[in-house]
Amino acid sequence: MQRKTFKTSDGAQLSYISAGRGKPIVLLHGWSQSAEQFKYQIPVFAEHYHAIAIDLRGHGESEKVSFGYRISRLSKDIQELIGALQLEKPHLLGHSMGCAIIWSYLDLFGLDEIDRLVLVDHPSGQPENGMQIALIH
Repeated sequence: MQRKTFKTSDGAQLSYISAGRGKPIVLLHGWSQSAEQFKYQIPVFAEHYHAIAIDLRGHGESEKVSFGYRISRLSKDIQELIGALQLEKPHLLGHSMGCAIIWSYLDLFGLDEIDRLVLVDHPSGQPENGMQIALIH
């Protein structure tokens, strides 16, 4: 496992853990957690996948900036991570708030560049547009 960073388009320095090779799977933690939440899953995923677990802005080892904490901006961070790492049709796995970020990602960017979704312990409430997009595919 390697700890790496990348800079977003609005200047935030974000940290992520990268391990393994193969089909990419991006792991999104919940509110007030970090990539460390997945410390036991990453080695297992890394046996068959390229596992990437991000520390969302303001969490874990990512920069604690004073801006950009809306769910829509966090989903933009994920889009930029996918682009920066040149990930081809990754799987997205979200836990808790990570699920809300995935739904926002689908609303903003669609599902064409994503292979599969895994949503764990989704917060209450029903997503609207993201759910419709996912059901179409």
